[in-house]
Amino acid sequence: MSNAVLPILYSFVLAGIGWKFAVMVKMPAPAMIGPMLIIAVAATAGVPQMQMDPLLRIGIQSIIGGYLGRRINRTSVRSLMKLTPAIALTTMWYVTATGIIGWLVARWAFVDLGSAYLATAPGGVTEMTALAITSGVDVAFVAAFQTLRIMLSNLFMPIIARWTPVPPRTSSESECSRTDNTFHPSDSSSQSGRSLPWIGTVLGGLTGSAVFTLLSIPAGGILGSLTVTSILQLQGIETAPVPKPVLSGMYMMLGISVGASFSMDAFVKLQGSLWILAGATLATLASSIVLSFVVKSVMKLDLRTSLLACSPGGLSMMAVVAEETGAQSVVVSMLHLVRIVWIVITMPFFMMIVL
Repeated sequence: MSNAVLPILYSFVLAGIGWKFAVMVKMPAPAMIGPMLIIAVAATAGVPQMQMDPLLRIGIQSIIGGYLGRRINRTSVRSLMKLTPAIALTTMWYVTATGIIGWLVARWAFVDLGSAYLATAPGGVTEMTALAITSGVDVAFVAAFQTLRIMLSNLFMPIIARWTPVPPRTSSESECSRTDNTFHPSDSSSQSGRSLPWIGTVLGGLTGSAVFTLLSIPAGGILGSLTVTSILQLQGIETAPVPKPVLSGMYMMLGISVGASFSMDAFVKLQGSLWILAGATLATLASSIVLSFVVKSVMKLDLRTSLLACSPGGLSMMAVVAEETGAQSVVVSMLHLVRIVWIVITMPFFMMIVL
């Protein structure tokens, strides 16, 4: 019994320490990245770690998918219509940039195309890591690259944005701002007055995840939950958010799962690819900066807003920076939401082609 229990205790104690440390040093996604890093170090050193049950992984992915699905509602769909030109442009840009950078990473780092594309896709750390687990690619490589991308993006893009002036709003921009500022993508208010408690949201998401998984749909754990939750939202049913401690706990569990996949061999492999990871991350940042100038011209936005909207960093981080620096936070939030949801939905099917 002790041989079975000790790895679990080790994992949770180390994960808690890693989480607190990540919060102290202000890492992005601390509930996942902190445990992932410390568990990875422990696993590399030979400390026994718990092995995540496949059903538990599906449950974790379901809650994460439901969290994303809550951002899709009637108000967000209406707001998206105003951003159609920018959405079309950024979608084409992300496809092209990910295709080129991913192919180069696969060639130079000697990893499979699936790992390279998931590593370079400008999605979230949690989402791309979860997709890597379900796709059977190199999870350690994907998680390391995505973590590096988010950390550098969250560090440099706000600094670059703060250097840019915010010109006075035109009357049309001010009107758009007044309309948009009443809405946040995370707001799931319903017009019908119907609501679903958070436990109902979780059960609905789990049902969708189970169905998608049984149908062998790629990344069914995430996509099934996302689909069910977004359908409920679009039907005017308010889905209550999962309590933050529960969501953070799921992130921690995912971090444990990813960290346990590291080994000394994986560490040596990543060490040899460090310059490639750094180069590809810088290429992604450069691509996003160029894209921001194009979006600025097409949408007539101020440069600060377009820089933050096109940043490959995290949605929450960029939205907060936009709010604090006077940029149009809703435009920033909506373009990031589309980027993440689009990648989460399309990447599994893309992986079927390349794998």
